[in-house]
Amino acid sequence: MLSLQQVNKIYADGKVALNAVDLTLQNGLYGLLGPNGAGKSSLMRTLATIQLPSSGKVIYQQQDLADNPLLLRKELGYLPQHFGVYNHISCHALLEHLAILKGLENKKQRLQQIDQLLELTNLSRDAKRNASDFSGGMLQRFGLAQALLGQPKVLILDEPTSGLDPAERLNLHQIMDDISQSRIVLLSTHIVDDIEHLCARSAILLDGEIKADGVTRELFEPLNGSIWQCPAQSESTLPAGAKVLSRALRYGERLLRVYCPFQPVTDAISVSASLQDRYFCHLNHIAVGETL
Repeated sequence: MLSLQQVNKIYADGKVALNAVDLTLQNGLYGLLGPNGAGKSSLMRTLATIQLPSSGKVIYQQQDLADNPLLLRKELGYLPQHFGVYNHISCHALLEHLAILKGLENKKQRLQQIDQLLELTNLSRDAKRNASDFSGGMLQRFGLAQALLGQPKVLILDEPTSGLDPAERLNLHQIMDDISQSRIVLLSTHIVDDIEHLCARSAILLDGEIKADGVTRELFEPLNGSIWQCPAQSESTLPAGAKVLSRALRYGERLLRVYCPFQPVTDAISVSASLQDRYFCHLNHIAVGETL
């Protein structure tokens, strides 16, 4: 088990990145959802012991990582949002270089593990290609392969599907689901669909604070019966008790997604709530269940 207990992070310029964060992670995929600038990267860097919290504790296996950061580091795989690769070196050679840096000293076992990871991430046929020539999707799969070197018990993935096409996203979803069965996997993203598809549990982070945390499906269940879809032209006639959560296009039609405890306009259609609705409630500073 990996947990943050009342963690605060304040940078030298006075920016409060994390504010009294409590979070507990166990085996399986755990989603961390929030907009850019919400503090997701600060939370992950703190979890990964790349930076120390200003106050509070990060606990792993009942030990404070401030006293023994190597306890987690030797069991951690980390995929940052942005990473680079060396030029003029093949995918396989670069993975072997990284494996050696991670302490995989037995050559036979090292090569066997690399071959398994190349197969898992569908890169076997491209093993001899320069990683610097990879497409965005291939590079993300390479990043996942390097994070899995050493068979880590904890994986931290920062926006792993960002910039991928639909087929690549679905392929990466399958890989992440497979690898999460026996380890802790924290998936940080601003893509709501990734969380809904993959994560049984999740948290919403906004302005450095955890706004919601729990079973993913249960986070938006309280909104059922209060979410409506209506044409965009209805916006000017919405009553005071209605709040527009989002505006979108669907098949060329402009639509509103509205939070309201009653039918706001006659052409409003009641729709099932979603994690995105809960997310937009927090972005719009609406307390879930409140009467507007």
